Amino acid sequence: MAVLFMLVACNEQVSLFTLEGEYGSGNDTIYVYGIDSRYEQIDTIQTNDKGYFEYILETDTVIPLTMVLPNGSMLPLYAEPNVDAAMKYENDRWLISGGAIQALHDSISDRIESVLLRSQRLEKIDSFIKCHPYSDVNIHLLQRYLVDVYDAKGSLIKKRIEYMGGTLQDNSYISSVKRLADGKIQNINNRSMPEYTFVTAGNDTIKRSTFMDKYLLVTVWASWDTASISYLKKFNDVKDKLDKDYFERLNISIDHDTAAWKRCIENDSITGYNVCDVKMWDNAVVKEFTIEKLPFSMLVNPYMRINSFNIKPDDFVYTVDSLINKFKVKEKAKKEKEAARKNEQEKKDKGNDSKTAAAKKKGLRMNEANKEVNEKIIK
Repeated sequence: MAVLFMLVACNEQVSLFTLEGEYGSGNDTIYVYGIDSRYEQIDTIQTNDKGYFEYILETDTVIPLTMVLPNGSMLPLYAEPNVDAAMKYENDRWLISGGAIQALHDSISDRIESVLLRSQRLEKIDSFIKCHPYSDVNIHLLQRYLVDVYDAKGSLIKKRIEYMGGTLQDNSYISSVKRLADGKIQNINNRSMPEYTFVTAGNDTIKRSTFMDKYLLVTVWASWDTASISYLKKFNDVKDKLDKDYFERLNISIDHDTAAWKRCIENDSITGYNVCDVKMWDNAVVKEFTIEKLPFSMLVNPYMRINSFNIKPDDFVYTVDSLINKFKVKEKAKKEKEAARKNEQEKKDKGNDSKTAAAKKKGLRMNEANKEVNEKIIK
């Protein structure tokens, strides 16, 4: 995807958030995505050959974002109007400085991370929410410490949401979490897909960021589980029926015997990216979602969030095709807006160049006239 708004607006009425920094040795890709309906898209930031990057976002309100670095680190980011922020590496971690809300988030995060017991962390979170019931920082706190954890409990989530102000409770992300958190079932929908790195059967290394611009069907299975094999076969032809640029499959086997796994995917022609984790039930994805029964599947959207789980083959193609089409419309609108802004910027730049050239010509004419006058006076 194109980097969003990599232009400096000349219009004083436009409010901009700017983030700059350096990462790696050069030509790395950084992703930024929104948490709620204020910014429902992913932006791609490309560092230059020296590692420098600049990210500019037009906004007249605060937008909570998440930045994903190439090493898998995820940084909460708050795009505040008319704020210049910077990313830097300090005390063995990446930090973002700039903006009052960013500073508030970092302050409470440091206090939470200073204790290890969950009960102590919850106390600090509760104290913060009660003191700042309308703060957007609460969204990241809820997401990181209560929702995106392997043993997420609806009762704990609900209790913290109740402390928040009414307008914040209407936030699209918090509203969706509130509807799903009921204390009896683990909340899976709308949670973030955890970080992972796998080596496929074809020796390709894949990460979560590999699929950031696609809908991804993830299936956790094992070759020794007959129900898993039957389930996988039902989806073997879906890739041929969906737009390959916007859909992919990831099949995570928890086999201990990799030879048996390879024979199974070859004999049954299991399509998609096939990976095997010999950690079995200690696999990161298994633990993240407390998976106890195979097969287990999830549809992950391009924003790396769980759209639905335990997918049924019936109407799968129709449902995902509809989601892809909606995503394409958003992407098209985004590109058109970027193109229009770029065109407007080029017109302004051209106009400024013309004015500058005209001013130079006028100055030359005045200099010539003054020169003639001075010569006459001397004579």
